[in-house]
Amino acid sequence: MTTNEYKHIASLLERFFEGATSKAEEESLYRFFSQREDIPAEWMPYRPVFDYFHEGISRECAPVRKTFLSRRKRRLIWTAAAVALVLLATVGRLYLRRETPFDPYEGSYIIQNGVRITDMEIIRPELEAVTERVMEEKEEMEQLLASADEAVRESMQMQEEINRILHQTE
Repeated sequence: MTTNEYKHIASLLERFFEGATSKAEEESLYRFFSQREDIPAEWMPYRPVFDYFHEGISRECAPVRKTFLSRRKRRLIWTAAAVALVLLATVGRLYLRRETPFDPYEGSYIIQNGVRITDMEIIRPELEAVTERVMEEKEEMEQLLASADEAVRESMQMQEEINRILHQTE
């Protein structure tokens, strides 16, 4: 690169960064940085900047071509979507619909005097009575366990007392 060319580019760079260059001067800078291989090392960081100004901005500002669907294609898409929605709703209704509400006692029965009884009007009071008896027996068992625990504690205390007395006499 000649000295005059170096001075000219240095002047253009200074004016460019001050915002005082014309469009033609800026294009000469773009060409210089995109076509030259013998760029001085202190100017190498400017190369990607001018490459972007030259090519990147024009790519970003290029008009985007919009594609429109024809009226017939749009109508076909909407019709297909509506049909799919109706089918989905119909299938969902078939699978999710229940004929009778859920009854947790369905299929329950009791055998009373050798006879199987499935009438819920008769079974329900029996089930409630059995549940109440179970709860009462559970409370009794808890009381028995508590008294057994107390008895175990007392026997352990007696055992400790006996061991203490035996060790004192020895």
